[in-house]
Parts: sequence; structure tokens; C-alpha cells
Amino acid sequence: MWGSQMTGHMNLAKVPSARSYAMSELAKSGVQFHSLSDDQLAEWKAAGGYQRSEWDTFKKELAGSMANFAKLEEAANTQGQYYVHDA
Repeated sequence: MWGSQMTGHMNLAKVPSARSYAMSELAKSGVQFHSLSDDQLAEWKAAGGYQRSEWDTFKKELAGSMANFAKLEEAANTQGQYYVHDA
């Protein structure tokens, strides 16, 4: 178990450098990257984010109930023990 856990951590440690390399290669080819500002992200959420009521039917279908969906949402927003730095 320890070896498996250590291997997982070692693999996660490689992600930032692999991502940086991939992004630099893409940039060499002319790809431009954009990060949304908080205002832009808020605008996207307001336009079509999952918190909108028209998604409630799908939430109930997927999770069984709105209460179950709320539990899934809480779990999705909980920081786990594994973390990859967004370089």
C-alpha cells in the first residue's frame, strides 16, 4: 500500500512540469491561453451554470434528489488529500 501511495504522489509531482512543457510547445505553435477573470466566470455561471433552476430536473435524475445532489456538490468542493499545483 505504501508503494502504491508513493507512486501516486510521484506521478502527481510530474504534472506541473509536463503541463508547462505542453503549454510552451503549444505557445510556440501560436496557441494563446486565456484565464477567465472572476467577473467573466460569474457571467458564465449566471448564463448557464449548474446552479440555475432549469438544471434541477437533470440533478434529480442523476443524483436521485436535490438533497443527494447537494451532498455530491459538497463532496466535489472538498479538497482531497491529493493536490496538483496549477502552474
